[in-house]
Amino acid sequence: MQDAIFSIVMPSFQQGAFIARSISSILSQSFRSFELIVMDGGSTDQTLDVLKHFARKDARIRWYSEPDEGQADAVNNGWQRATGTVLGWLNSDDIYYEEAFAGVARHFLKHPDADMVYGEGDHIDINDRFLARHPTEEWNGDRLRERVLVAQPSVFLHRRVLEKCGLLDARLHYCMDYEYWLRLSQANRMVHYIPRVLSGTRFHAGAKTIHKRLEMHAEVNDMLHRRLGKVPARWLLNYAFVAAGVDGEFRWSTPWRALRVLPCAIEASRRWNGSLPPATLLEWSQGISEKAVRAFERRQAG
Repeated sequence: MQDAIFSIVMPSFQQGAFIARSISSILSQSFRSFELIVMDGGSTDQTLDVLKHFARKDARIRWYSEPDEGQADAVNNGWQRATGTVLGWLNSDDIYYEEAFAGVARHFLKHPDADMVYGEGDHIDINDRFLARHPTEEWNGDRLRERVLVAQPSVFLHRRVLEKCGLLDARLHYCMDYEYWLRLSQANRMVHYIPRVLSGTRFHAGAKTIHKRLEMHAEVNDMLHRRLGKVPARWLLNYAFVAAGVDGEFRWSTPWRALRVLPCAIEASRRWNGSLPPATLLEWSQGISEKAVRAFERRQAG
């Protein structure tokens, strides 16, 4: 088979309920020069039956089922097997939207200096229904330190990025994508944003970022401390929201639970940064108090 232009790696483990839809979203692309490499971690559900079915029908699909060291390790192993010029990574419970490849291919053709191209992404439910738009923004290195600007399934990398910046950090299990975007930013790679929705990220009870949120935020802070030398105040507060049992949008059944956030934020600052600047403490206190009052007023209004 002639080398493909797009090489999509799909890490997989026990996602038999969704993987057929993920694969179908790739096979339905009008841009046909692609290969799909599924790296399964040894699933025992219906995943292997699904993979065998699709591989018999389409020679562009290759799959491997073997133990791995986690999602990042699986993606790395797939990328090392890839033949394409443009590399993507789609989790086995997510989907691409129609014409995603065509739009990205046109952009790379028009901008051959681009190292990474990314677009907008949706959050979807178990039935593919729209939940919300991912809070994507145009590329900005300073803003990237404060928040994740990028929807991971909507990212496409030129092969030369791996040669310059290496593979994913396989030590990470939750924020390997965010660490990689920071690495590209610090290396001054050419990153382009296109204002087009390319993918859907599925929210469901089995997603690790849903039921292991505290572990995820702790890993993010560990990573940021290693890469930046300190953890930005916003990420410390994000961790405190979860540690205090309060979500980041302040939709509380009891608004005064906000009072639990500040001690958690102070402890997080000491844990990762060793100290807490007075200005940061004042900012946190004012912000949490104001939002708690607004939440209480909304609750009273009924």
